[in-house]
Amino acid sequence: MEQARYYKKNGAETIALTANSYSVLNQVTDFAISYDTPQNRKGHINVTTQVPIVYTLEQISNCAYHKMVDQVDNRFSEHVTDW
Repeated sequence: MEQARYYKKNGAETIALTANSYSVLNQVTDFAISYDTPQNRKGHINVTTQVPIVYTLEQISNCAYHKMVDQVDNRFSEHVTDW
């Protein structure tokens, strides 16, 4: 929470990835991605699965990679066609 508030105060855009759409972090950040998985606890230990967030991060990185590659390909083809 302190880091989110710090970055937001200093002009950064903030993103939260949380297992609870009602979390305080979601309310503080500019953009929130929630996957609403109930917490699973064994005594004091939180054993909630992390699979949904790993999948979400993989999808985001895959999309970002393809957008980056497409931009590089487009810039390259513009220079090649100029000749």
